[in-house]
Amino acid sequence: MSFFWSQWMGHYWNGDVVEWMRTDWKATPLRAAMDVKMGGHLENPEREAAKLHAVITSCIRLGIYVIVDWHDHKANEHKEEAKVFFNDMARTYGKHPNVLFETFNEPVQQSWSGETKPYHEEMVSVVRQHTDNLIICGTPKWSQDVDVASSDPVEGKT
Repeated sequence: MSFFWSQWMGHYWNGDVVEWMRTDWKATPLRAAMDVKMGGHLENPEREAAKLHAVITSCIRLGIYVIVDWHDHKANEHKEEAKVFFNDMARTYGKHPNVLFETFNEPVQQSWSGETKPYHEEMVSVVRQHTDNLIICGTPKWSQDVDVASSDPVEGKT
């Protein structure tokens, strides 16, 4: 189950909803889609991060997986902000094996080898400073074209 973008449906980003999804829907992985634009993390980092922390800590407490998703279709344009975000998230939550990291959700029309892959490699190196937890790396065209990525894999432990 994926949470909708925090800046638009933030009232659902809380422990009660996480517990309800686990109990009622039997959801075991939850995806926290932290949108970065349109009033999201880039404009309101503290407010949006507080919502994300509420979801992550609830998932940890309940023993279910959570995917920490930097939800940005043009993440390669916000590399420095993403590095700060992933450094903070990995340092804070990397010791919990049920916290997974998604560095670039649904790239739109970026080149795999020219933009998306190098971006992933930078983010992987940031996350790996703090944890060996799973890192999900989106592939071109809204995470399709996995064959392109499989022929030219991201370097590092993802």
